[in-house]
Amino acid sequence: MFKYQKAYELLMGEELKPREDGEVTTNCRFHPDDNPSCSINLNHGLFKCHGCGKEGNFITFIKLFRELTSCKAGFDVTAIIDQAKELAGMPEIKNLFLSYWSELTGLRYNVERIISIKSGIKVCLKIVQNGSVVYSDMPNLSSAKSRNELVGRFRALVGVECLNMDYDLIELERRCKDKLNIINDKSEAKKEEAPLTPEEEKIGLDFLCSPNLVKIIQQDLMSMGAVGEEINLLLLYLAGTSRILPKPISIVIKGTSSGGKSYIVSIAIRLMPPDAVKEYSSISAKALTHMKQEELKNKILIVYERPGAEASDYNIRVIQSEGKIRIATTVKDPETGNFTTIEKEVEGPIAYIETTTKTSIHPENETRVFILYIDESVGQTENIHLAQKEKYIASNQKITEELRKQIIKKHVIAQRILKPYKVEIPYVHEIEFP
Repeated sequence: MFKYQKAYELLMGEELKPREDGEVTTNCRFHPDDNPSCSINLNHGLFKCHGCGKEGNFITFIKLFRELTSCKAGFDVTAIIDQAKELAGMPEIKNLFLSYWSELTGLRYNVERIISIKSGIKVCLKIVQNGSVVYSDMPNLSSAKSRNELVGRFRALVGVECLNMDYDLIELERRCKDKLNIINDKSEAKKEEAPLTPEEEKIGLDFLCSPNLVKIIQQDLMSMGAVGEEINLLLLYLAGTSRILPKPISIVIKGTSSGGKSYIVSIAIRLMPPDAVKEYSSISAKALTHMKQEELKNKILIVYERPGAEASDYNIRVIQSEGKIRIATTVKDPETGNFTTIEKEVEGPIAYIETTTKTSIHPENETRVFILYIDESVGQTENIHLAQKEKYIASNQKITEELRKQIIKKHVIAQRILKPYKVEIPYVHEIEFP
């Protein structure tokens, strides 16, 4: 009797008569099959149908079996599947993150927990051989050194030479990353804003249709805690709004340390939808190229202070000019061990905002942005001190907070309603650049 024979017989509903090597050919359960076309290895649990093309391991067969039979009303196969797993020596493992069976080594790798760390992904791993857990460890699958150490410890403990075990671990890392990406994508989908209600649409449209819209925007920015800087704040707001256009506006704000550069950026950005803003203190050289394809599309990218952006200067300039970043990079094929080139694209466009204490920046950066300067006059400093004192008057605090919540809600709704339109200016030739 082979390891998977009783389990497959239960699922197939017939007695199987394999050859000495454990191979048997029978009718496929996943398509009409008059002539037996499904080969099963009852020793390893692998199957392949030469008719419909379905193939895989025992877990794959169970998944297909569940999908097929669940289509039949009132037919619950959970009990049958649980019994089949027990017969195959594979009882259900609770809280299992991922399970991978390797054809190369015949080992099963059960990942019960995954931890994202700076140098990669660390996992709580149990290795199963012939239905029993023979080894447990917590390797960093992204580290070649950690993988090699695991292979050495496994060989010393179990006494088995596994020449292809490193390939197993590379494949396991890839599967863990794929699973994490699926989980993250689902989490991001859950974070998406709910559709606007009719009441919310009315709030946004009434605001956008105001004949004195620009003046209202400036008043709202002042109500958010700004002191002076009316023109700079309005330009920051318009730059953030331009993110939805094919060619957004980019801005660099210059001023001395503690002059209020970051503060006015934070005020303008609070009136934008939170999911439209990417704020960083620093961006590494390749950080933008490793983002998801649409992660930067129509976003506001903010870097506080110039040194934090210098490493990624080139990629920032490219996405400003070209509206995307396209790279070719080398990766190692986990199956063959050979290196191959893949192409990756990160879409824009972006509205870029940066602050700096430097009087001049790289000339290629400066030609792509509007330069704003902070008001650092004595009068402005006195007005800021007065505004700071007003914050500590009890009667102002509650009213101010409620007012700001209403302002943020109104602007975020309006920003979500906005769409880009083509603009025609009949008198365009009368406009001169100063």
